[in-house]
Amino acid sequence: MAKQDSKPAKDDSAKSKKKRSLFSRGKKTKKSPKKSSDKKDGNPVSNYFKGAYSELKKVAWPDRKESVRLTIGVVIYSLAFALFIALVDYIFDIGFERFIV
Repeated sequence: MAKQDSKPAKDDSAKSKKKRSLFSRGKKTKKSPKKSSDKKDGNPVSNYFKGAYSELKKVAWPDRKESVRLTIGVVIYSLAFALFIALVDYIFDIGFERFIV
């Protein structure tokens, strides 16, 4: 005799419908209509600056306190890196003077 599962069969009809709708062939999708800002009429230079300005309005700029904190962090990191490079340069300079000269 064939062994029967004690669990009822899962209803995968919702999943299979979803897969069919995602991967169905021949079904046309609607394209979103172009916005008036998508038009490329006029001078390309002015279009560039208009687009740049609209993108800059979307930026989430940091407040003054965060800008100062990040600037101080960059300055400290830069000074530490410069000190490290100077130290390595000094060590190599001493090494070359002793062993080569």
